[in-house]
Amino acid sequence: MLTNSDNWVDVSHNMAQYKDVFDIPTEQDLDNLTKNDIVKISNGFERFFVRVKDVCDNTVFGIVENHLVGKYDYDFSDTVRFEKKNIFMIKKSSVNSNTTKKHKTTKRILKFLGIDPTLQSREAMAVLSILNKNDTS
Repeated sequence: MLTNSDNWVDVSHNMAQYKDVFDIPTEQDLDNLTKNDIVKISNGFERFFVRVKDVCDNTVFGIVENHLVGKYDYDFSDTVRFEKKNIFMIKKSSVNSNTTKKHKTTKRILKFLGIDPTLQSREAMAVLSILNKNDTS
């Protein structure tokens, strides 16, 4: 598998230029970057989306999600390597956000039923097993 790189735009050095246009990720956002998140990067000529496949320290590997207008060594479905400092924005994967939504919903249900969601009581475990049986996702 060929991994492409380029002279990616360093968002951290040009943050003032982009903060009104993009939701520039915080350091915490970048630390929470996970597989299947969608990020926007730029080669200086074109901005495009990349689906994250792996994160190793500050290095990110991903698959280009757009057909690019310009002619580069990479295009749609090619693997690229870049650093977290090159990310303009992050769209969390639906898998990750669905898990978070499910967790919050479960906590709300437990609280509604008068069960402390922080305790692993019989009642809480019973509700969780019912919710998990009915989960179709």
